[in-house]
Amino acid sequence: PRTAAGSGRRLAELRSLVTRLAHEVESALREKLTAPPARLRRRPTGKGTLTRREQQILSFMKEGTPTETIAGRLSITHSTVRNHIQNIFTKLDVHNRLEAVALANRHGL
Repeated sequence: PRTAAGSGRRLAELRSLVTRLAHEVESALREKLTAPPARLRRRPTGKGTLTRREQQILSFMKEGTPTETIAGRLSITHSTVRNHIQNIFTKLDVHNRLEAVALANRHGL
């Protein structure tokens, strides 16, 4: 037969277990959500080194310079800048400017 004291202890143990598990899940989720994607933690894949021009454009990207401004400063067309940016994305294995800049900052590019 179960006693009130035994049931109370069991309930307290279960609450403790649920609380501990909740903290572990919360901690794991926080770590997962705040960690950068794996492709940004590793070095670039080496699909090709950046050309001097791509390095220049990446520097402008790190400053937040818009494509039109980059084109004007380098005396090239907007389309040419966009092509260079796409080449940078491919070589760095990233999908957008933010990822490219994050990877460049992380690895000193």
